[in-house]
Amino acid sequence: MIRLFKKYLKKYIELLTDDRDSFFIAIVDVEQELAERLLAEQLRQNEALRPDYSLVWFERRDYAEAVRIRNDKDIQKIVLLSSDSVKMIDSLKDFVEYPVIPEDKERLWQCLEAAFERELDGDCRKILEVVMAHKQVSIVDLLKYLQACTDKNGQINVHDMGANLYYFDIWMLRNLEKKPVSKQHIQKVVRNSDSLLVEKKLMDGISESRLTIGKTRQTQIVWWLSKNNFHDIFKSVPYDRVENLFTGSIRSNKESIPEKTEEQTYEHSYKYALQEELEADMEGLEEELRQEQKEMLMDSVQMYGYPERNVLESCFLQLRDKLRSMNFPDRKKKDLLQKLRLMQEKFHEAVRDGREYTPAYLWHYANSQKNFVDHYFRFLGKCVADEGIAEICVGAGFLNALQNIFCIKKDNELHMPFYHPLVGIYYQLLMVHYEQMKKDFVPCEDDFISEAVQALMDKEQMNFPIQYMLYENELYQIDYTSLRKWGPEIIFTKMNAHVAGSWVDIRLLNEDLMDYIEREKFLPEIRVTIVDINDIKEVMFLVEKLRRIAESRRSMVNKVILNIVSSKEEELKEQLQERMEIDLDYPQVLFRFTRELYLVGEAYDLPRIIKDSDLMFLADSNVLYQKPRLTVWKGDANWLRIRFGEMTLEKMLERYLADECCEMEILWDSIHHIEQEESVKMVCWNTQELKQVLLSDIRRFVQENPSLTIVIMSSNQQLLQHMYYIEGFQVRKSVMSGKEMLMVNFHAGSSRKRLKTGGEASVTISLKPFLEELLGVQEVRSILYADEDKGEEPCLTIGYRNGSFVFKCELGGVCEDLNHNEDRKKHYIQLVADILKLSSKSRLFEGKWIAMLYEHADNYQTALMIDYMRRHPLSLLGEWLYEEKECLIMEERLPDSVDVLAFQGMLDFIRQQHVTIDEYAVNKFKALYRAEMLADCLKADECLGFLEKTTKQKMKELYLKVEKQYE
Repeated sequence: MIRLFKKYLKKYIELLTDDRDSFFIAIVDVEQELAERLLAEQLRQNEALRPDYSLVWFERRDYAEAVRIRNDKDIQKIVLLSSDSVKMIDSLKDFVEYPVIPEDKERLWQCLEAAFERELDGDCRKILEVVMAHKQVSIVDLLKYLQACTDKNGQINVHDMGANLYYFDIWMLRNLEKKPVSKQHIQKVVRNSDSLLVEKKLMDGISESRLTIGKTRQTQIVWWLSKNNFHDIFKSVPYDRVENLFTGSIRSNKESIPEKTEEQTYEHSYKYALQEELEADMEGLEEELRQEQKEMLMDSVQMYGYPERNVLESCFLQLRDKLRSMNFPDRKKKDLLQKLRLMQEKFHEAVRDGREYTPAYLWHYANSQKNFVDHYFRFLGKCVADEGIAEICVGAGFLNALQNIFCIKKDNELHMPFYHPLVGIYYQLLMVHYEQMKKDFVPCEDDFISEAVQALMDKEQMNFPIQYMLYENELYQIDYTSLRKWGPEIIFTKMNAHVAGSWVDIRLLNEDLMDYIEREKFLPEIRVTIVDINDIKEVMFLVEKLRRIAESRRSMVNKVILNIVSSKEEELKEQLQERMEIDLDYPQVLFRFTRELYLVGEAYDLPRIIKDSDLMFLADSNVLYQKPRLTVWKGDANWLRIRFGEMTLEKMLERYLADECCEMEILWDSIHHIEQEESVKMVCWNTQELKQVLLSDIRRFVQENPSLTIVIMSSNQQLLQHMYYIEGFQVRKSVMSGKEMLMVNFHAGSSRKRLKTGGEASVTISLKPFLEELLGVQEVRSILYADEDKGEEPCLTIGYRNGSFVFKCELGGVCEDLNHNEDRKKHYIQLVADILKLSSKSRLFEGKWIAMLYEHADNYQTALMIDYMRRHPLSLLGEWLYEEKECLIMEERLPDSVDVLAFQGMLDFIRQQHVTIDEYAVNKFKALYRAEMLADCLKADECLGFLEKTTKQKMKELYLKVEKQYE
């Protein structure tokens, strides 16, 4: 052992000192016995063989020898060995301290290879990386472990590394050499070696006869457990013999195993696979989960159930009766009845399979519904595509009854069960997205990729194929809460009731609330009202920020009253109760639920709410918008009818995933028009047309009360089209909730931030908060070195210089060990590579990434660069660099994005125009955009050449015609 440590230490000191003439370093976390044996051996050595530095043992109670040598001017090379830190000793404060096991993995590999005089292969390094990340390992234990893994030829082999994991109180693994070592699998084994979890699982397994081990060994296990002897359990029982007991154990938050580990349940099989069995074939995995009655899916499995067959039969009977009573020609009626009967047969087949595999087994369930869903949409498509059929269906209620099949009305809600064909296609889309993620990112060894994929799939779960249902001539809008909660029903809420039109998370409020506190520094109390929010699960994120401000000297605020006005009041109260004891722990943040106080009939008394508020948020709901109306689709109706006539499930999925014309939604809404308007047209619902009266009232209230701020939160990306010329507000865009959300902030003194005409094409973002907002998570745990306490902040700069792109990851605030942390450098290079991979593979990630980059653009050059990035694969654009700095100058996020949003809208408008710009296009452009923006954009592109030739030509022609009209 001493021989190994001696070689290890020699190499470590060489790497740290780099042949310097003078150094004072302290190597800490060294066991005293090991250090004393090393020093004793050194004393016995011939003086000529000793190292050229002084090696000294240090301990706090007696450090006189260390101070004496430090004060000896003739000694310029000193290495202190200690089990403790030396930083608290003033007379030794000039010693630079390093842990005996370096954080920089490259250094560690070099030291171990020097000690054992053998190279560590990739699999060995993977195992050590996971163990070191999750366990507190001493240098003695590490060297003993590797010594035990060394064969007679001196090679460290992966088989023995798996078999000897019990050295660290981890389950032993057999036959690791027979398949590629997976870091994800090793991490799972480490997580499942938590003593509390092991005890529970083993005892449950023994009592339920699920442990496939002989009775003698089981008796021995019980004895070891009674003595709290986990070491012998891990040494004697291979993990593969008990793995079936641990399926579903929760993963830890960061790098450490939690003190108490609980069982984790999953909504469906793909969520389980993402965390536990990413590389598994889903068909086989679900068969295994079902046969073994895996408990982590049981909660989800038990939620689903079908009504009695006669109840389901009655739904089709009513449809047949309606169809028979309609005035179709006999031949056409016979054909439709036959198709309806075939659809019914396919439904009963789907029910049979669905009873066996519920949506908890998503792969099997989605595939089992394909035939029924396909026949259903073929039938709907034929009825709308055939004008003869469609005309007879006008006002008859048949097609709408087919849309509402199986749905049940409860008060102001319409409940759509999981076996409805729309839910079937929703499951199909989810399954396809999951399969694409698995295809693109398996095998996955990178924590950030894994974290990002899970967050992105949570966002995909919020995308339902349609938004509106018409039931008894009343319009219902999807309730996003029912999508967030995986369950047996999708819920739609009546439009005249208050329902948020998108997922509104409380974290969306954060930036505008902090901005208000910054502007109103001298207010001791702030009254914040939030209208129609539907999620406060992440309330602690907001409360923690408020608490920090209240405890700092940045503001005089000592109390914030959060007044919530929402139809989801009871659910929000439950969320709040689960997460915090407000009055006890956070006396400066108070919550009030006051919906009944402000409800007048079916509407809110907005003037009264505004009067009782300092800061008011109006969430994305029908409070903001005019009465819903059906508007004619602007495309070619005949082309769309042909699409409807050829409709199949495969084609629908293909077009939906390719982001082509959303024919499914137009088909759905057009049937509503057939029922309501008594005519056949291709239409879609327009439910997000801003109330102009509300806009005028908001501006008037803000003008009358200079300390008042009102924020509109809208998912309508066209909201600003008729507001560009209005002053008195600022806009930012957020992608946190899944949809792109405009935050329109009305307050006194707000000013428009115009895009500048000069400057470089360059944008710098702070990576951690940027990625947290992009993914919609409270914390990105896989960024290891972003430490606020140390002031370390990773940033990404994207620029265009001298005809090429430059992508640089910079780490600011690094004061120690500036150029030596190779592990940290590798981490960030990999992180940037992961971002690049995600942006090229995931359309959702790429769209959110580009939208957020625009928020940081302050000149036309940068905006044009981001537009170019949107249209070209990032992997082809430039080189990625890395640099560490002691000081990093960060640009603030722009307080107003109106101009950059107008820039994006202008380019989209021009690209949609025909080659020749007509007078209608000129007049529409003048109504929406500024001519000088066109000119400034063209001027900025002269040196960059980012715009396509046709777009630039159209812009020049448009500019000339606009200028001519102004003459």
